[in-house]
Amino acid sequence: MKFAIIGGGQLGQQLFNASSCQRMIIDTRPQCPECFAKAELGYSNDLKDAAKCDVVALAVPPAACQSVMDAICPVLPAGTIVLDFPTKWQIPQEMRAAYPQLKLMESKLLGSAVGLSKGLEALVLLSQADEETVQKVKDCLPGLNVAVGQWDKVPYLNSEASRAALVAAVELEKKLLGEGYEEEVVKSLIGGLMPGILVSYRNDTLGGFGKEIVKSLK
Repeated sequence: MKFAIIGGGQLGQQLFNASSCQRMIIDTRPQCPECFAKAELGYSNDLKDAAKCDVVALAVPPAACQSVMDAICPVLPAGTIVLDFPTKWQIPQEMRAAYPQLKLMESKLLGSAVGLSKGLEALVLLSQADEETVQKVKDCLPGLNVAVGQWDKVPYLNSEASRAALVAAVELEKKLLGEGYEEEVVKSLIGGLMPGILVSYRNDTLGGFGKEIVKSLK
């Protein structure tokens, strides 16, 4: 399959890295051109070049989504899969009605592009689609966990998880800085130890000390 990624920012880079397809990057000014040096189909600044691919992913700011879709949908061949990744934008129903020959799919990232770049877990939740289409998306992005699910809940879930993480980080920062520890030490704990502990908790691989803490909290 041929895979066009529209948007060369952080999300576009992670989709590029997660894909096993022949890849094309479409952007007027990608943030990191060297990140896409291995794009098999090259780089383009023409949105209409998306028509050369079987799967197209939107990885642009929400404010740009409508104009991008207006530009590509009229030229895409029937059966093209279009993945809408921006969390704060949804494909309008009137657009679905206007292009029934296209497979327009919501695909929201439960997690963060920055987290993916650091090797952390994320899940792509797709809107309902036939099994063949879902499998094509999975085949295109083997580097990501992909499932059909509650994509419309992703903004809320990401917000709640972000809030919980920041509350914990800020409370630890205030406590340790107040006790006189150096800022470099505190940043190392927040950026290294805390994410590692959460991964261990997620995978049920905590040691005795961690298990005792979890037991006391539950």
